[in-house]
Amino acid sequence: DLIRRLERDEEFQGEVIHHHRNGTPVRVEVRTRPLRDADGTRTGWVASIRDISARRAAEKALRESEARIHRIADNAQDIIYRYRLGPEPGFEYVSPGATAMVGYTPEEHYADPGLGLRLIHPDDRHLMEGFRSDPEALTRKPLVLRWVHRNGQVIWTEQRNAVMCFQSYALWPHLTVRENVRFGLDVRGLARGERHRRVDDI
Repeated sequence: DLIRRLERDEEFQGEVIHHHRNGTPVRVEVRTRPLRDADGTRTGWVASIRDISARRAAEKALRESEARIHRIADNAQDIIYRYRLGPEPGFEYVSPGATAMVGYTPEEHYADPGLGLRLIHPDDRHLMEGFRSDPEALTRKPLVLRWVHRNGQVIWTEQRNAVMCFQSYALWPHLTVRENVRFGLDVRGLARGERHRRVDDI
């Protein structure tokens, strides 16, 4: 595609494989555009080439890690879920254990963003009120709640929550995974020891 674009005097942006002098393949991001004189005749090209091998390797490692986590969660008897707060709230993942524990399938959770809140016993819902204003409040200690099974049975549950922030490695490709995780804590100005402790917990 790059060659065809160059032959047609068109701009190009995309990924291609270059080869290092030692023969090692290197994935790079290429951007090119033609240079033209006042008459519109092409006089040359301007191009930028950036090595994105590390970024792609990190993204691959992240995908493989998520796949391993899903395999574990899919076979757990507990409910493991990931809930998106915005821009449109909703469940992104619910483990199959939900069907046995509360009587609702993962697909029913995906179709109804408010189902999780309605499962909580009415007398315990006030415990979730601070979640919207302070999501990290739910991560400070386990949360004990009564849930109501689809058949009406009341069950006691203990939740352990973690706040997550997903980002593209295109934002800070020069940072390690640990540094990316710590970035938000750095911005908040937490003490060095506290920052490292929280990252270690993750």
